[in-house]
Amino acid sequence: MRYSSSIRSGVALLLCAVLPWQWFFPGISGAGGGPPEDVLLLKYAAPDIPEAAGREILAPIQGWMEKELSVRFVSTPSEQPVSAEGRTPYPLPEDDTLRRISEGISDAARRMEMVEYAEALLLLDEAERDARACRFTEATRPLLAEIFLRKGILDLWKGNLSGAEDHFSRSRALRPGFTPDPALFSPQFLTVWDAARSRPAPEAELLVQSLPPGAGISVDGERRGVTPARIHPGKPGPVTLRLSLDGYRDAEITGQWLPGDKEILSFTLQGDRIARLGTLLSGASREKGEGSGGLLREIVNGSGAKRVAIVAIEKRAGGEGYVARIYTAGPGSGDLAMLGETEIPPGDAGARAAGRFAAGKLLAAGWPKTEGREAAGRPWYNSWWFWAAVIATAGIAAVAAGGGGSSSPSGSTVAVNF
Repeated sequence: MRYSSSIRSGVALLLCAVLPWQWFFPGISGAGGGPPEDVLLLKYAAPDIPEAAGREILAPIQGWMEKELSVRFVSTPSEQPVSAEGRTPYPLPEDDTLRRISEGISDAARRMEMVEYAEALLLLDEAERDARACRFTEATRPLLAEIFLRKGILDLWKGNLSGAEDHFSRSRALRPGFTPDPALFSPQFLTVWDAARSRPAPEAELLVQSLPPGAGISVDGERRGVTPARIHPGKPGPVTLRLSLDGYRDAEITGQWLPGDKEILSFTLQGDRIARLGTLLSGASREKGEGSGGLLREIVNGSGAKRVAIVAIEKRAGGEGYVARIYTAGPGSGDLAMLGETEIPPGDAGARAAGRFAAGKLLAAGWPKTEGREAAGRPWYNSWWFWAAVIATAGIAAVAAGGGGSSSPSGSTVAVNF
């Protein structure tokens, strides 16, 4: 391509148009700060603050920080629910296990024929424990039904008609198609067995209670009520029961309950890490954040955050309204350091003021600013101001070339090859 030497005036105008932008607005050149830092923001509201009020104050703070700080918020590492101890994972029954249970039932039957009732009951109890430790399947169903049948016979021989009827009803629930042979069972047995038909075994029932109370109860993800409450698992196979309460770690237990089972499940809920951290930051140690280092490292560990900040709100002492305190800590640091405290005016203006206050304190503590954040990853020649200057310069150059001509000889040209 060939251009007239008059383009020199256009280049000069272009430089004059571009350079002032670079001098007065160096941030737009793309040489600003690096990518945003990964940070962790923890928000805590004291337990005596209503949940709605706490959310109304804390929600805008993160948005304000995103405007003021060159940061990228990472998620808080999730806490695993506290599982009840002493529960097995309920594996599928193996052939050896099924054989051992069957042999235990056969041994109990022989003991019963020898009128060794106590020994027979011990063998049946052991067989039931082995069967319950396995996942409830069609393989274990008839074995459990036989165990309840023989326990009912032992109750009948002891004169415990109510216990016998209860065991027979549980046996019938697990093996509804079974009909005892009158030639093998006594008339008394047949009478109680028929009576159990009108008294079917109730569903398994659990009394679930927690400290503190008020925790939501779910069974396999389905909400079932609030502690304390009586619930029915609904099926004999393994189910997972979980308790959830704001400010506390979830608690769960996996179990399987058969028709007629009754059990009391009591849970002492543990405060979640943020609630525990908030407790450490309230009281006499609030200014120094004493004792927060270990718990803080536990929270930050695995999140990948380079910095961490906490915004804690509490009710103002001796009056209405709320107070916000800002804490921060760097990677590998010990206890949190309190940056400042401010009263929160009522309404939306108060929440915005708390956000500005938090961002300002973090900036003063050395957190990165947003300046140059967007342009940092964009070449200067992709900016709007560059192409505006090019278009303007091209227009001026075209007018100059057409109106005034060139001071150079008409045959003098500059060759530019692309």
